[in-house]
Amino acid sequence: MDRFGLEGSNETLDALPPIVAEQPPVDAQEFEAAFGESLARTLDLDTWEPGENLAVLYERLEHEVEEAVMQENRIRERIRREVFPRLRHRSEARASTRPPYLT
Repeated sequence: MDRFGLEGSNETLDALPPIVAEQPPVDAQEFEAAFGESLARTLDLDTWEPGENLAVLYERLEHEVEEAVMQENRIRERIRREVFPRLRHRSEARASTRPPYLT
């Protein structure tokens, strides 16, 4: 079988129906809240920074990555502190109520 599951079939990738999402993955308000600007502005090439400002752009990128790593660390610690103990407790509770044929 080929990697698209079409072996022995007369279908080609061009003949497959297009994938149509029933809802957009993210609506306009969610996009703007996440990125601080509308999707239309993001895609408007006239609002993009020219390449001459690469040093400023790299500095901004470095700052944003640093903030993301700090947020990731805070979230990871909270998950370890709050979620893992609950999962452990739940797992232990289920283990004590297993039917005899599963032990």
